[in-house]
Amino acid sequence: MKLQSIAKSGLTSTIRVLLLFAATCCQAQTPPSHTNNEITLPEREAFPATLQNAFDLFKAGKQDQTLAELRRLKSTKEGRKVPDSLFLLEGLVYQKRGEDEKAAKAFENSLFYRGSNSDVIYQLALIRKHQNQIDEAKRCLKEAIWFNRFVTEKREAALFQLGVLHELSDQKADAEKAFRTALQTNPNYLPAKAKLADLVFESGDQNAAIAMLRQAINKDPENLQLKIKLAGALLSGADRTLNEKDVEESLSLTTAIAAKIPPQDLATNPVFPLHLRALVANDKLPQAEKLLEQALTKAPNDPQLATLKKQLEIEKTAAARAPKTAKPSAKAGDVPPK
Repeated sequence: MKLQSIAKSGLTSTIRVLLLFAATCCQAQTPPSHTNNEITLPEREAFPATLQNAFDLFKAGKQDQTLAELRRLKSTKEGRKVPDSLFLLEGLVYQKRGEDEKAAKAFENSLFYRGSNSDVIYQLALIRKHQNQIDEAKRCLKEAIWFNRFVTEKREAALFQLGVLHELSDQKADAEKAFRTALQTNPNYLPAKAKLADLVFESGDQNAAIAMLRQAINKDPENLQLKIKLAGALLSGADRTLNEKDVEESLSLTTAIAAKIPPQDLATNPVFPLHLRALVANDKLPQAEKLLEQALTKAPNDPQLATLKKQLEIEKTAAARAPKTAKPSAKAGDVPPK
């Protein structure tokens, strides 16, 4: 008997706690709003010949030597001919070092000489985002998109970042518009598709969100975060009658993801509560209990795991009290299955 036939009150309570636990795990593992992964390095050819030696030093990770070379170039005739590119490279060095204010100053100096450079405005927006200057970051992104003179960066990336900032400001309609515009620019831009799926899901259109996530996974089959999102979406209706195939697929997804995570890290991974939930929804409560007990053995004082244990006890009680579904008796004339 599938768990959806068990008393609804106990199941609903469990689902809420599991979702809260998943959200907490996701927040704990969310990277900072600006990371080195967001920095797109220009190609060497994007810089004038005067700066290519400095760029090579930067690309090799020799940041101090890069800054020394840039300081030297500032005093030369050749360097003074390309101030916008010189300050851009200086800003990238400071950005890589995590020195946001120095990076912002360098980018602003670059824009003084070439104010329509969308790539530089975009990088300045990332700095302001990291500094939690949300309105200023939005202004920069809108300006970069308006000029639309991207070379290193992509217009869809700027639209995506704008959508993220709108979402941080709880401007869901503006965020959705930005993500949709990013996908109009590039239908295969997966970050925007995943974010849009989140918003569509929150609005109550579960089927549309699932369809978007499936499309995104087809483009990036190894993306575990997308698969976690899909598993959560498939399980979202667990307090009402569920499509059995969705329930089974959610378990298949979470099992495959969990298998790729080191055992010592599984309990703190966002997939863990979803995997427990998928096991419960597939009438595998003993396996869910065993997995949770293993996690508690390693972290016996973890309050979130303790809460999950209490909720699974509620499920166990509800399952024991649920009426058994009798198989229909054969009637005269029925043909037995072959």
